[in-house]
Amino acid sequence: MRYLLLLLLPISVALQAQPLAEVPPPPALPEQVPDAVDVEDQFEPEIRILRRGEDTIEEFRSGGRLYMVRITPAKGRPYYLIDSDGNGILDTRREALQPPELVKWRIFSW
Repeated sequence: MRYLLLLLLPISVALQAQPLAEVPPPPALPEQVPDAVDVEDQFEPEIRILRRGEDTIEEFRSGGRLYMVRITPAKGRPYYLIDSDGNGILDTRREALQPPELVKWRIFSW
């Protein structure tokens, strides 16, 4: 084991003695950098609020495309219509983990 260390010692010293390659200078910055405000406005959604009676409807658009609608009825919890796959059809979602509601109609009553 000692002989192996003695053989490797001159090799490690020779590797350390070699000069390091020079680091190239960093690239120049572009002359015109976009404002942070312009970038934020680009991704900020457009929200349109409609009131029908006591109900409130909020439409969320991004780039002119409607992607979500929040409907808040006068009585009850708000619910969302979301275009989840981008096909233009809004899907109903109340909560992500809640199972879908069963439709219950009274057909006959005595």
